[in-house]
Amino acid sequence: MTRQEYNEYRHIRHMIKTAAPKHGDTWTIRTNGSSDFKARVHEMYTAANLHPASVKTDPWMYDNNERIIYLYGADEIHYDYAGRPYTWEKLYTPEEHARFAAALK
Repeated sequence: MTRQEYNEYRHIRHMIKTAAPKHGDTWTIRTNGSSDFKARVHEMYTAANLHPASVKTDPWMYDNNERIIYLYGADEIHYDYAGRPYTWEKLYTPEEHARFAAALK
C-alpha cells in the first residue's frame, strides 16, 4: 500500500467511525488501487454493513476512474413478492459477483 493509499484508508476509517453508514449512502473503492488497499477497505466496508452493488465509471458523481460502489444494508433480510426471505447476495447474478471479485484483485 502506498503512502497516498494509506492516507485514503485512514480517512475512510475515520469517516466510518464518525459518520456511520446508513440507508441511502454510497461508499466506493477505486479499482486502480493496490490489491492490499482494496482488500483492507473491502473488509472495513463489509464490517460496517455495506455490500458491493456495482462496478462502474461515474464521472458525474466521482471521477473518470472505475469504482466499486457499496450500499448499506448487507445484514438485512429482504422479501420477494411471495414473502420469501433472501439476502443481498441473491440480488446479483453470478456474473456480477465475478465482476466484484475481479475488481477487488
